[in-house]
Amino acid sequence: MRLCIEQGLHKPPTTRKSLLHEQLERRVFWECYIIDRYSSITLDRPLAIADRDIRVLLPVDANDEQLDAAEGSVPDLDVFQATPLTQIAHTELSVFFTSIRHRQITSKIHSLFQSKGRSDGPSVTATGRIYTNLYRLLGELNNWRQSVPVFDNPQCVYETQDWFDLRWMRERLILVRKAMDLVPKRGNNPLYGWTFSGVLLIKSR
Repeated sequence: MRLCIEQGLHKPPTTRKSLLHEQLERRVFWECYIIDRYSSITLDRPLAIADRDIRVLLPVDANDEQLDAAEGSVPDLDVFQATPLTQIAHTELSVFFTSIRHRQITSKIHSLFQSKGRSDGPSVTATGRIYTNLYRLLGELNNWRQSVPVFDNPQCVYETQDWFDLRWMRERLILVRKAMDLVPKRGNNPLYGWTFSGVLLIKSR
């Protein structure tokens, strides 16, 4: 990711490039984004780059052959993206896009529920903020699961619905656990913590 940032791949290009060249640069950056989010979150380390600092757009949803065929007829990827094309059920980037969206959500979870960011404010205010973030992110995870592509004949495990279910349930579990860990406890009363945990688990279904 450091090399991507040094090369400016997190920003729109400043010079004219071929459609495929620009597409490949976007793919390189977003692949590094996925890897960075996975390793940083797993190791509980700061992210290499904040989402707000990323200005480059996602790759276009097209196969390389389509980009080669369109070279010379459209000026850049943004125009290509807006151009009506023959619809293809799934492109070679279909799973890639689901991984990017998944990591964008986990990036939010990591930023909002870091243990180091535990609030020192009133417990009522802190609890309300945790609930708000929790339900919003659970909703984003549910929307992500509903939007993943369905492959009639999966060619690998990453195209199966079981794989998407695993990722969806895993992130929901991690999110609820982080919320349980951060919510202020009342006088170190373990009973309150258990009650709150039970409520979160029931409502997250």
